Amino acid sequence: MTPSPGPTFTVTVGQDAGVTVVRAAGQLTDASAPLLRTQLRQLADVPVLIVDVSDLVFWDSAGLAELVEAWRRSRNTGTRLMLAGAGPHLTQVLELTGLHTTFEIHPQVAAALRAAAQSRQQPADERFGPA
Repeated sequence: MTPSPGPTFTVTVGQDAGVTVVRAAGQLTDASAPLLRTQLRQLADVPVLIVDVSDLVFWDSAGLAELVEAWRRSRNTGTRLMLAGAGPHLTQVLELTGLHTTFEIHPQVAAALRAAAQSRQQPADERFGPA
């Protein structure tokens, strides 16, 4: 019997309430990370970017590195980058690495969309807090 290769990795990009949402699903590994990198680089100049990780079943350090790189780019371009849907394993990794204080994390996309909508109602200098 041959072992199952497991879920493949997919990235889809869409708009929800005027906000760009990138949905990553499957296994985010060193083999699939370039696909995520390509998509995130193409979106480097959007005002708000939500990365929905709720359908990731596995990710390794390469996947984490891609998210950190996206965060760095977002700081340089002024994009508000949010992670949504991090499960218990990913949350634990973010906490162990200290990245839970780096990323803006929401339990699901809907919560991130609400946060984005609320910030649009605030004056620009109050949106992102201290640098």
